[in-house]
Amino acid sequence: MDQMVANSTEVAGRIQAFYGRSAAVVHPPVQVDDLINRPARREGYALALSRWIAYKHLDVAIEACALARIPLVVAGSGPEEQRLRALAGAAGGDVRFVVQPTRREVAHLMSGASVFVFPPFEDFGIVAVEAQAAGVPVAALAAGGALDTVRDGVTGVLAATQTAEDFAQAIERCLALDVSVDTCRQHAWRFRPERFHKQMRGLAEALMRGPGDAGPDRPIPTHANRAQDS
Repeated sequence: MDQMVANSTEVAGRIQAFYGRSAAVVHPPVQVDDLINRPARREGYALALSRWIAYKHLDVAIEACALARIPLVVAGSGPEEQRLRALAGAAGGDVRFVVQPTRREVAHLMSGASVFVFPPFEDFGIVAVEAQAAGVPVAALAAGGALDTVRDGVTGVLAATQTAEDFAQAIERCLALDVSVDTCRQHAWRFRPERFHKQMRGLAEALMRGPGDAGPDRPIPTHANRAQDS
């Protein structure tokens, strides 16, 4: 007896389509504790963070933020740097590039952002969860892993297409919704590593000797006890 496992509903659908097999969905573990414990500042800028390569579609983020008239920070590094810098100049928006940020710098940028812009089609998309752990709503493509990681209208807004126009609308909706910091964090908490370990243990136990219970989920810490919770 065996069990196929997928990292998102999107991938489980592909397994069903190509192999005719059902797959258990176990989302990847995301380190959220350091982001949840930082105060959310929401300083009025958008953030896009990824490798600077074509399929990440940072050009969409740049053009969308110019249309939405919100400053954008583009963080990361990669071979598309010069093209993206040229596009930022041509688009006429307020764009700042942060090259090869450290984890600490990423956490600082995330906790200060008012919206996280996530244009790519990803199997899962860990960075979108990290942004929500920082209390930031996400404007993401309504496809792929974002359908699992972003609650449309609750922790962010899903754009219908991978165009600057649709993403500009998603960004504007995110800002107008005034999404709760705690709601974003509670959603991101579902993807913490210990839940991943529990689910994988449960699958292994089910295969070896029938369904097992690895124990109750640990609840998200409150503001008062986050630092002490373990």
